[in-house]
Amino acid sequence: MVFGAGAGALAGGGAFAGAQQQAQQPPVQSQPAVRQAPRNVTINVNPRVDRRRPWRFTVSGRVNLPAPGLVCPPGQTSGYYCLPLARERACDRARVAIRFKGGPRTRQTISTRRYRTRIGGTAQQLPFCTYRGTVSFNVARRLRPTGRVQVDVRFLGNAYYGQKSSPRRTARAVGVGRRR
Repeated sequence: MVFGAGAGALAGGGAFAGAQQQAQQPPVQSQPAVRQAPRNVTINVNPRVDRRRPWRFTVSGRVNLPAPGLVCPPGQTSGYYCLPLARERACDRARVAIRFKGGPRTRQTISTRRYRTRIGGTAQQLPFCTYRGTVSFNVARRLRPTGRVQVDVRFLGNAYYGQKSSPRRTARAVGVGRRR
């Protein structure tokens, strides 16, 4: 006589067998959510011309979002289960990439930094995300020969909104052409 083994374990049932059966079932595939594109991305570079080393540029702006849509649970497309997106969640886990390009002929990327966004505005306005980042350059060789850099921002999106790029702006570091 065998002790310690229950009748369910001998018959192939029990909690352990049920866990194996669940693991063998294919996972449920949820439909990918359609993310809205932001209306536009603004950019402001301050200062436009920096005359002292280290050359420091602050890039700020905002991502103007469309009116919040409905957020549905994974796998649901029916409006019955969907709820409107809360304004405070419009910028959840959203990031922007600020890119500086420079070089004589080919515009090579010399710096890319990622920053988080924050919600801005009032409840009466359409939602928007704000961003702000500072980048400094101390090595003149990266900015040669003219000291001009092109700056652009790309909104990387989040679970609710897709990606969008800003127009390019130009900034200048004076004194880069001189050798010390």
